[in-house]
Amino acid sequence: MPNESHVWSSRYEAKAIKGHICVACHVVRRYGQEWGSGKDCGWENVHSACSISTDPIAEHEWTAFVKPSGIVRFCQECYEPQGWGRKFGSSKGPAYEQVLELCSAVDLDKKTYADIITAEAPEYVHPLAPLDPESMVRDERHHNLATQFTGKDFVKKFSDFQNVDVAAIDEALTHPSASVNGCNFLRLALLGDAVLDLVVVQYLYHTNPNADNGEMTILKGKAVSNRVLAKIAAPYLRYIRTKSTFDYDSKTCADAMEALIGAYYKSNGFSATADLCADLGLLEAVKTCNGRSKH
Repeated sequence: MPNESHVWSSRYEAKAIKGHICVACHVVRRYGQEWGSGKDCGWENVHSACSISTDPIAEHEWTAFVKPSGIVRFCQECYEPQGWGRKFGSSKGPAYEQVLELCSAVDLDKKTYADIITAEAPEYVHPLAPLDPESMVRDERHHNLATQFTGKDFVKKFSDFQNVDVAAIDEALTHPSASVNGCNFLRLALLGDAVLDLVVVQYLYHTNPNADNGEMTILKGKAVSNRVLAKIAAPYLRYIRTKSTFDYDSKTCADAMEALIGAYYKSNGFSATADLCADLGLLEAVKTCNGRSKH
């Protein structure tokens, strides 16, 4: 029955973008401005005849790869590509491109594109995945490894935090996506941010007597940037309980580092926290930024 008409579903893609999928042959038809005329949206042109498929409709099975311009993943069944980046996300961070949620018929152009990318690009493994290849957590799946650890495990592993309240450590390691009764690291991150600012500004004040307030502000901003904090936080990231993904230089990693500093400050006060920042290498980052500014 290859000449039957399509039987379109009413499934929407996401947000303002929508589309149909033929429940018989899985062909996708999208709706949008690019297929319309003037100010009107229209439906994408697809072949009017339905090639009946006996395969069940299924959700995409994704495998992600790292290409020079960023991360892209492909459905293992229909080769639908889906890019990752800030242009697909919000002001809070990057996200995956919006596509139809169900598999469609194989598009030869998409398959060719996938073959070209996957032939050269390595498969993407999330940086927070455990190192054991047999238990790697791939892509954006929940990072189950972190749920196995507690604050007690953390302070045993990292001696710098042995004198910190375990409950505060648990709070500092909980991403908002994994909040328990509304408890996550955001409050401690705010506290840690303020304490870290004071530590850095105090250091700059005493080591740069000729710098004005504008110069000190610029140096402080560079020294406590998301990238610098995330680099210092790297050993702790696998302990963060989260149900979302983030890159090593993202604000999430910086927030986690600030939350740990906030937890340390609660238990040990300012002077000890300033010593901790020095031990962690944060003041070395200040020195590096200061040295660059003089050239």
